Amino acid sequence: MDVEVISLIPCRSKWMKLVRYFQFYFIAYFSVLFKKSDLVYIHYVSHSGFPVILASYFKTLNIISHVHGSDVLKENSVSNNKFWLKRLVANWVLSRSDLVVSPSNYYKYDILVPMYSLPVNKVYVSPSGGVDLSKFSQVKKAHKEKVFTLGFIGRLTEDKGTRDFLLLLQQLKDKDVKYKAYIVGDGPLRDEVESFIKNFNLEYTPKLPQDELAKVYNKLDLFIFPTKRKTESLGLVGIEAMACGVPVIAYRVGGPKSYIEQGKNGFIISEGDVSALTESVMNYKKLQEDKKLMIKLNALKTAKKYCSTTIGKDLYSLFNNHLNKKV
Repeated sequence: MDVEVISLIPCRSKWMKLVRYFQFYFIAYFSVLFKKSDLVYIHYVSHSGFPVILASYFKTLNIISHVHGSDVLKENSVSNNKFWLKRLVANWVLSRSDLVVSPSNYYKYDILVPMYSLPVNKVYVSPSGGVDLSKFSQVKKAHKEKVFTLGFIGRLTEDKGTRDFLLLLQQLKDKDVKYKAYIVGDGPLRDEVESFIKNFNLEYTPKLPQDELAKVYNKLDLFIFPTKRKTESLGLVGIEAMACGVPVIAYRVGGPKSYIEQGKNGFIISEGDVSALTESVMNYKKLQEDKKLMIKLNALKTAKKYCSTTIGKDLYSLFNNHLNKKV
């Protein structure tokens, strides 16, 4: 399969970003319109779909579009007017796509089918490229902390649950629970995180490469994933943790609720309930070692379903089968 990629070059300047978008749309429109292709694949429909759909009015195209979190749901940081435009474009793209790829069952059945009136058989679930199990895996001889260890990895924002994790640390300390905590990530709440370092057993790192990130996962007893984002279409960090044999505690929100099974590979609780989060941590800490081992093994089994190699092959087969049907 020969593939030509047309991508948007990222930049920080507001005006340069506008220029880059114009260049991207111009190249995409004329490439799709005048070059021969069997299939056009759109990644991030609300950002990339406009030139392709415009070209589809002048040329018959076979379109597969791949939806991501903020494509079809509004985030708090996005204005109503901006999201109205994004949703208009997304709806236009999805209605003219032959096949739509969703990152999770949650996004398929809770968002795309009911909110965008898509037929169930038009939407295929593929979990965002999956997890590279050659990088994220359980290391039996990994350095383990002597105390119970918790971790939070992600952007340091309110909707990612950063403050909830800090409040969890405070509540555990108030209950005289001994622990070590790791936070990896950067964002607007960085100062709040750094203010905890002095008085809590907390190690903070703004950014790590994947190899080093895997080492952090392997130090943990529990991974805490308190995201509140409805646009959390999958939540790969939770699966990365499971791939390292680490159970996950998350809020019943977005993608995580589609792969976390209560008491089996982790724990799922009501959104924003930090007291329940604290109780879940304490309850897991008190479990017998054989019960903990069973949960860890189930976490590993769950992660295997999201192997990036397998998912890549499945997606490739999907494309080929779809093309064969069109012949």
